[in-house]
Order: sequence, then structure tokens, then C-alpha cells
Amino acid sequence: MVSGASDGSQVRRGLQNCEFVVVEDVFESETSHSADVHLPGVTFAEKTGTFTNTERRVQMVRQAIPPQAEARPDWKIITELARRIKPDGADGEHGAWDYADTSQIMAEVAALTPIYAGISHDRLEHGDCPHWPVKNVSHPGTPILSVESFTGARCRFTPVEHD
Repeated sequence: MVSGASDGSQVRRGLQNCEFVVVEDVFESETSHSADVHLPGVTFAEKTGTFTNTERRVQMVRQAIPPQAEARPDWKIITELARRIKPDGADGEHGAWDYADTSQIMAEVAALTPIYAGISHDRLEHGDCPHWPVKNVSHPGTPILSVESFTGARCRFTPVEHD
């Protein structure tokens, strides 16, 4: 589902054309009315883990209140689905979906994603909130991503007059 889609009727038609719709959300919404299955997620206050904001800063959040009713943290919902899809587990070192907590998930993300290589729950628990990429455990993070030039594609800036 595309959040903030400007054409609600197009989204509704798309959902109606889906054979099976699963929604994981905290509150009932227009999208949840189209769902065949609704998985009760939790709010930020009910989970422990990390958030990466639009500034690329990775931050630790800690559970402040227990999940309400039948709600469960995202990682528990996803791991349970993954175990049901592939009950035999992973074929390699990662992806067994057998996590005790979110620190193990962060360790796997760091092992598999170079821009998060130096991020761990331990580092975040000690007050560090680095900007990715964080190349290794001693790297301070990258507050400004492109100083000399843009990575990847070239960009052309065009001035725009506002009324």
C-alpha cells in the first residue's frame, strides 16, 4: 500500500483487484476495510528497536508500555509469518527467523547491509545516534552524505519561481 497516495479511488480499485490483502496496522483505517486479514501492530511506545529517520539518523526506541490487547511488535509478526512460509529455516547463516529480541535483528542487518555495518543496539544504548552509512564499529557515521559530489546519478538544479 502506498502511504499518502493522492488518488484514493485508484488505490481502492487496486485493493479491490487484489486476490488477498493483509494489513498490519495500529488503528482501523480505510485500507484495513479492504483487508482479508488484519494483523494488530503496536505503536512506537509499545516496541523496542530502531528507527531510521529521513535525516538518515538511526535511533534507539524502548518500550514504554506493554502491547495492548492482541497487538504484537512488527518483528514478532514478520518472524512468525516467515516461519510459516519457510518452516525449515534458512539455507545459510542468516534468515533463520529465530530471534530472541531486536538486538539480534540489528546484528543481522549490520552483517548484511554495508551502510549499517557499524550500528548495534549496544552502540545505540550508549547514546550514539549515527547517520548511515556507518562503515564499521569505530566509524562515527556520515552526517553529510554528499559533500564533493552526488553519489550515483548527476543532478541538475533548476530555479523555480513561487507565487
